Amino acid sequence: MNFIKAEVLFREGDKNGALSAYKTGIKAHFDFMNTKLQSYGTENNPGKIPMDETKINEFLSSDCIVQTAEKLTMAEIMKQKYIAMSFTQQNWNDMRRFNFSTGNVGDFGVVYPGYDRPKSIRPIAASQKFPGASKTSDNYWWRRMAHCSHEVNYNAKNLEASNPKAMANDIWTVPVWWDTEE
Repeated sequence: MNFIKAEVLFREGDKNGALSAYKTGIKAHFDFMNTKLQSYGTENNPGKIPMDETKINEFLSSDCIVQTAEKLTMAEIMKQKYIAMSFTQQNWNDMRRFNFSTGNVGDFGVVYPGYDRPKSIRPIAASQKFPGASKTSDNYWWRRMAHCSHEVNYNAKNLEASNPKAMANDIWTVPVWWDTEE
């Protein structure tokens, strides 16, 4: 929640408040991880011992994270949120909201620098047709999931009416409602 608070305060122009929430979020993640590491025990898991508070505090005051409100960016807030949230759906939602690594959403610049589609969804041969020629193309990024088989099998008529590409293999490239100006 602290990273959401940091994002909101940053958007409102309260960079000092955003910095405080950002640092609190990082510390909260360390605390959360330490609680989990304590539950493992150390006898059989020497690689999973809790982190030392002194080292955590050294990290929190180091150049590894932003120390001043003037240097705080949305990219830095979202990077730390991504680390704390690990493998959650919310990371993908955030990436979609900021249009991945294009840098054309708001005044935030590139929020996910260097991010690209996984190699498994890039064309292998030059002859292969694949949606989205560049990162700034509306259909380059993975925007949605295909509907489950229940929709396809039992509600196909309404599914097809919902989107012209609803049954197509590349439905994942179709921009969602917040990506269009309709």
